[in-house]
Amino acid sequence: MADVDSHDLLVNLSHRFAGSKLTGYYYQLKPDAAGAAPMQNLFSTGIQFTGQTRWQNMEVDYLLEGAKQEERRAATTHSASYAQAWAGVHSDSSVARVGYERMGSDNGEFAPTFPAGAHHLVNGYADKFLTTPREGLVDKYVLLTTSLWGAELGLDYHDFDTAFARDGNSSIGSELDAHVSVQLSKRYQLGLKLADFHSDNLSNFDDTNKSWLWVTASF
Repeated sequence: MADVDSHDLLVNLSHRFAGSKLTGYYYQLKPDAAGAAPMQNLFSTGIQFTGQTRWQNMEVDYLLEGAKQEERRAATTHSASYAQAWAGVHSDSSVARVGYERMGSDNGEFAPTFPAGAHHLVNGYADKFLTTPREGLVDKYVLLTTSLWGAELGLDYHDFDTAFARDGNSSIGSELDAHVSVQLSKRYQLGLKLADFHSDNLSNFDDTNKSWLWVTASF
């Protein structure tokens, strides 16, 4: 990935309520050189509402967000919508979350993109969607995390579709992810992640398996 000089404007305004927060934002990313990879002139406007409450002995949190992104080139302008919603339940040692994310498409020509963000862990560990397909992306997922015998265990399931059905087909595939991390000592942590992506037969994505083994040292 090449370095890109740009002039950006980031505006983020929020207001807190009892147990919730409302945020409005406007992001403008303008590379100095027209056509510079990895981004064009991007203008994003959105609103996000987050909150949390307690239910019995568990904490419930949720998020609702809607946005629109516009890409402006010398001769063309494209725009597409973005939406996500999720709700989660937390106990002392476990977390369960169900969610929906939709990156829309402008008739298969443009979909929202996030060139300034870190994309790993988003939309599955297999990293199939580091760049949003032009047909957009719909991700329906369930995330489960728990602590057991001193280790953190996680299991995630994703079902992927495109927002724009090209040639009548919108199904991409599904992915199952797992991770485990163990605190070996006060300073060292050992972790393992596994990803298993299964492509739909009609999609342009290949079946993918990935694994990561890492050690973290804190000083």
